[in-house]
Amino acid sequence: MKPQQFNALAVAAAVSLVAALLAYSAFSQRSSATPSGAKLVPALEQKAASLASIELAQGKSKVTLERKGDNWAIKEKDGFLASNEKVRTFLLALTEADLAEPKTRLESRYPLLELEDPQGENANSHLVRLVDKDGKKVAEIVAGKTRVDAFGGGRPGTYVRIPGDPQAWLASRQVAPSVDIKGWARDRLFETRPEKIKIATITMPGDVAYAIERDTDGRSFKLAKVPAGKKIKFMNAADDIVDTASSFNIDDVRRPDKAAQDATKPARIDLELDSGLKLSIEARKSGDTAWLTFAADGTGDGKAAADDLKALADGWEFKMPVAQYDRMFKNEADLLEDTDPPAQPAAPQQSQPRQSKP
Repeated sequence: MKPQQFNALAVAAAVSLVAALLAYSAFSQRSSATPSGAKLVPALEQKAASLASIELAQGKSKVTLERKGDNWAIKEKDGFLASNEKVRTFLLALTEADLAEPKTRLESRYPLLELEDPQGENANSHLVRLVDKDGKKVAEIVAGKTRVDAFGGGRPGTYVRIPGDPQAWLASRQVAPSVDIKGWARDRLFETRPEKIKIATITMPGDVAYAIERDTDGRSFKLAKVPAGKKIKFMNAADDIVDTASSFNIDDVRRPDKAAQDATKPARIDLELDSGLKLSIEARKSGDTAWLTFAADGTGDGKAAADDLKALADGWEFKMPVAQYDRMFKNEADLLEDTDPPAQPAAPQQSQPRQSKP
C-alpha cells in the first residue's frame, strides 16, 4: 500500500470514530434522565394503595376503572364490578416492568411499535393514566405492541414510551391495557359441567314449558316426556341445549332496558344442579342481539354459588351471542318429528279360479 493511500484511510477512520463518539455522546446526554434498567413506573410501588382510578384510552374509546372500597368498578358501565384479579395482574406488571432496551426516538417509526398517538382515530397504542385519591397523576405511559418471547423462556415484553419524551423502550413485562369490557370483567358469568345439571326446563314465549332431564348414564340428556306419536328429530338435540346453558361469558353489560322488557316476552330456562344451585335465566332477542338476566337461589353447597352470582348479576342485563340463544331456546316442536307409521300388512293375493280344459 502506498503511503498516500494509508494516510487517506487513517484519516477516514479517524473521522468515522469521531462521528460515532459524537453520536453516542449526544444519545447518552439525551437519554441520561431515564437510563436502561430504570422502572417504567417508579412511583407505583409506594403509591399503589392510594390509587383511585386507572384511565385507559385508545382513539375515541375509553375505560375508567374506579376503586370502590376493596373492589374496582367500570365507570363507563354504570359501575359494573371489574375483576379484581385482572386489575391486580395489570398493576403488578406495571410495578415490575423495567425499561430494558432503548428503541427508536423517531416519531415516524412509532407505528412499527404501535406507539403512535393513542388519541388518533386508528390508533393501536393505548394511553394509560394512573390517578391517586387526591386527583393527582401518579403516572402516564403509552403502551404498544407486545413482543412475544422478548427475553427468552416465553417471557414477553412490551414497547412503551412516556408522553413528552421521544425515547421508546422495550419494557421487561407484558403490559396489556384494554378499552373492552372483556379485558376487565370476569370472563365467565356462570359455568358448570353439563353432567352436573339434573334438569332443565325451557319455556318459550306463547308455548308450554317442557323439561330435559339427565339420562340414567349420568352424561347424556333426554326429553322428560315425549308426546305420543312423536320422536326426537336429532339424537343429540337435548344434549346441545344443556351444553349451551352450562356456560355464559360476559361480552357486554348494561342496566335493564325497561322499554325492551315491556315490549318483548322473554324465553326462559330454569336449571337445577346437583349442588343445590337453582338458576332462572330469561333472555330477550331482538334482531341480531339478545340480552339475558339471571336469578339465582341455592341450598347446601349451591348457596355460596348463588350468593356469588347474585352479587354480580342482580340488576344487570348481559349481552348474549345470538347463535348461543338460538342453540339454547327452542320450541319443543322443533325437537320432534312424527314417528314412522306402522307398516301395513300386504293384501293377500286372490287365487284365480282354475279353468277346466275343453
